[in-house]
Amino acid sequence: GRMKVSLCILLFVLLVLGSVDPNQAATNVWFVSVSSGNDAWSGTLSAPNAAHTDGPFASLARARQQLTTVNKTSCSSPLTIHIDKGTYYVGDHFQLTSADSGTRACPIIYTNYPANSVQPTISGGMLLPPFKAVSANVWSTTYNGTNGFYPKQLWVNNVRAVRARLPSISGNYYWSGTLHPGAPDANRYGIVYNESSSPSSWSFYNKGDVSFMLYRSWTLHRTPIASVFPDNRTVLFEIPTSASEIPGSFVDPGTSGRRFYLENVKEGLDEQTEWYADRTTGMYKLRCIIMLLFL
Repeated sequence: GRMKVSLCILLFVLLVLGSVDPNQAATNVWFVSVSSGNDAWSGTLSAPNAAHTDGPFASLARARQQLTTVNKTSCSSPLTIHIDKGTYYVGDHFQLTSADSGTRACPIIYTNYPANSVQPTISGGMLLPPFKAVSANVWSTTYNGTNGFYPKQLWVNNVRAVRARLPSISGNYYWSGTLHPGAPDANRYGIVYNESSSPSSWSFYNKGDVSFMLYRSWTLHRTPIASVFPDNRTVLFEIPTSASEIPGSFVDPGTSGRRFYLENVKEGLDEQTEWYADRTTGMYKLRCIIMLLFL
């Protein structure tokens, strides 16, 4: 699914992305603007001053931290955070906990800017550094995998890009049977693929980054590849050894004609609007005309 925002709305914490009565009795008001703010400023101005020495905060995290400095037991009016239009990348869920609660006399309110009809967007995604051309139609950037997180989705100008895959977007491979732990590896499950419908070679660059995408009814299972044995058409997966912990697709014997495809394959970076991530170098590559928009 697309990037999510998780909000835990606790007692006396209000998140209102609509208009706010400008006459409310709020003595503690701060502003956040992703386009013009600075987390080193006081946050008490809705726009930067003429000298550019003070103005709104730039991030929700800074605004949230500001609220922790207020003594809520002696507060008698709302604490209000006004959020300007724009997209706020939080890199995770924007989660409010009990520490973010106000009181009955001093509720905490997150809302949009007064008289601003455009609501802000809070995104759990991250902005990648600018892409640079590495060839005529391939652009790349580097991402260091913050906290071990490597995204499986890339959005370009609000359009989801296709992860490089084999076969092409309109095709699939097929497998004919499943393998319980045993030969050639006593600790892994796997499948036997159809020789007539499989990659011509399994010698992919950085095979550990390739995902095996297996269809079952209306679901799609994803698992890393542990090893491939072309001589007996076997693919083994990096999944738990307990049958109760893995999708039924992998241990359901006797079925044939099931579809699969391979995702995040560098060799599959051959069509427009496709991208590939190399975890060994932290490099993301996107092959598509749309990348011209990064110029």
